[in-house]
Amino acid sequence: MTYVITSSIVTVVLSTLFYINYNDKKLLKYIENNKKSTPKSILRIVLNNSVKLINSSKFIIKKVILERIFKFKYEFYGENGGVIESIIIYPIKSVSTGYKTDKWTIDSHGVKYDRIYSIAKFDPELKKYIPLTLKDRNTFSTVRVTFDEKTTEFIFTYPISETEKGTFKLPGEVTDQFVKKYSSDMGDTNEIKLWLCNFETIVLDKFLPQDFKDAFDLNKDSISLIYSRKGKVITKLLPGNDPVKNRTTFFQDYFPILLCSRNSYNDVVSKLKSSKSENYVEIESFRPNIVVESSQSQKTGVQKIAPFDEDTWSDFDVISSDTNIRHHFNSTARCFRCSVPNIHLDTGFMDPKGTVSKTMSKYRRVDEGVPYSACFGIYVFQKDTDFTIKKGDKIDILNRDSKYFYTNPFFEDKASEKWFTF
Repeated sequence: MTYVITSSIVTVVLSTLFYINYNDKKLLKYIENNKKSTPKSILRIVLNNSVKLINSSKFIIKKVILERIFKFKYEFYGENGGVIESIIIYPIKSVSTGYKTDKWTIDSHGVKYDRIYSIAKFDPELKKYIPLTLKDRNTFSTVRVTFDEKTTEFIFTYPISETEKGTFKLPGEVTDQFVKKYSSDMGDTNEIKLWLCNFETIVLDKFLPQDFKDAFDLNKDSISLIYSRKGKVITKLLPGNDPVKNRTTFFQDYFPILLCSRNSYNDVVSKLKSSKSENYVEIESFRPNIVVESSQSQKTGVQKIAPFDEDTWSDFDVISSDTNIRHHFNSTARCFRCSVPNIHLDTGFMDPKGTVSKTMSKYRRVDEGVPYSACFGIYVFQKDTDFTIKKGDKIDILNRDSKYFYTNPFFEDKASEKWFTF
């Protein structure tokens, strides 16, 4: 009995010390870098479990005991994580700067209608379609998109000359009639390879306007618009006890949603002051779906989100500003960045010096699982489905952790999952 009591006291004391140091960011400076070490990995799992234990205890005390029994009212069960600033949808993967809105639906795949289409090229060797990205066609960034709520259609506008623009519309809700009209295969499926995932897609080879093909060098017979009804199954880096069975996404690189904060973006821009990149890099350059910003709490006043604070978010609720209804989200991985942020979105010009990437690599190589890549934003999983989020909805951070990209869904990963990873 004495041993059990002593062990419990030691555990509580150590957990408290870890928690205090964690919030003071002292331990994170040691843990959050791209260098591997066994002591650091062991410390990570101890730290994460300690933080989770204390935060879970605080949640139970606030919600179950103080609120339900003693009728206390709490604005947050955890920490104020700011509010939603905007939601961005990219109906065609890598095409346009996205449709930015103040209110949108989250469905079983993530942000509704996000990346439900792609432009892809048939690979005769693989005998599969491969999506074209902004790295393949930098000028895809010059396309602009709006949304018609009545018809649920996206309207795309694109330059076909210095003075002329072309347009086309794509439905958010794809019908069998639409597929049969624009598919030579009459809706038969073809296989596509997106990173390490293989899944079925429908080739809409008769849809893209000729002037769009001319403007973006898509006149080869093997390049077409594609659509997937079922998408691909996510099997890696899922949140613990994921309530969604057979979780799927469409032409998102892999995960459902990418979230970042405005202050993280501002921090990157502030470090580009001496370069021309400051004039062209936009938050859309990082392709986020949800952007959050600082907020004002009723009790604590202005709550400023530190740059890259979202890196450590593990579990959080989005609280409706109208109804106070909560929707739960998880995050299990950071997003490591490719070269796309170096593209001038208005012109489609790729900075040959890669200034944004080089700048970020100096201080944002923070994940030992991807040691040579800078990180920006976090991948997010929604627990619920078919609900609305909107500008001004509050973020309640319930748990934090130190992330580690221990398995890679984008490339073949030789590193094994060891016991000390989170």
